[in-house]
Amino acid sequence: MANDTNIFKNSLTSAEYVTPERWSEEIEQVAREANLFRGMTNSVLTMNRVGTPGNTEYIAKNSALSAVDVVDGDSVPIQAISFNQISVTASIKAAATQVTLKQLRDQLPTVRADIIQNLGLALAEKEESDLISKANETTSDVIYPGGKDASTIEATDTFTPSLFNKALVAMRGDKRRGRNLVIHPAVEGHLREDDQFVDASKLGDDRVNRTGMIGTYFGVNVWVTTNVTEDEEGDGEDVTVYNNLLLGDRALVLMDKMRPTFDIDRNLIENLSVTMVVHADYGVSVLNDESIRVVKSAKGE
Repeated sequence: MANDTNIFKNSLTSAEYVTPERWSEEIEQVAREANLFRGMTNSVLTMNRVGTPGNTEYIAKNSALSAVDVVDGDSVPIQAISFNQISVTASIKAAATQVTLKQLRDQLPTVRADIIQNLGLALAEKEESDLISKANETTSDVIYPGGKDASTIEATDTFTPSLFNKALVAMRGDKRRGRNLVIHPAVEGHLREDDQFVDASKLGDDRVNRTGMIGTYFGVNVWVTTNVTEDEEGDGEDVTVYNNLLLGDRALVLMDKMRPTFDIDRNLIENLSVTMVVHADYGVSVLNDESIRVVKSAKGE
């Protein structure tokens, strides 16, 4: 039997309303690539708890053990085992937008692409900001240029390789190795003007094109994002200071409870509009304070 002209087929505009699930993977892809922390190795422990009950995960942490010299014939000293724990709790994050039904029908390809891009990026920005905010809560000592502190830092105390090395040495003192450096775009500008950084850094793999990674410096991946937070410090608190982050092994934990999901709510009877929302359920926490150093640097004059 030949197909009738009234056949319901995929090319019809109305078919979009019953097959919205094909949007979900596109949104998840945008969110995943836009968040630079998901591209890091070593520094972020990602836990998949999708489909499991509960919203809080407890991670046990044991104290480090040490070896000692033992004289032949003596017994080996017994070391006490001590555990503590950290918790990570998931909560829902969401973003939504609304468009009239006519606009959706008239400009479906353009509107759809714009909505997917913007909702996905909004979710990624939120996740990245959450991780940065959590890292700034670390109890590890803050690193300042030279012998400066929050009251004495000046506008000329910008980020330099010397400051980077100071942070790296501080983390080494806790027997941790720096893996990733997260800096503000203005700090990237300072580093690119430094011959020492330009000569030593090497562009990595294709992450430099699709994420915020700009290169490596002495084995540490350097990432750039506008989500790095700022403070007003110095004498009179008139110096803009960036809170850059040096991250070591297993610094943060990111627990996924639900992947980014796209939904449509149609309010066709009252106002002929369509509301689109993307939401995810995740939690972040500091896993190891000694693997985080907040590295302060001035914006510059």
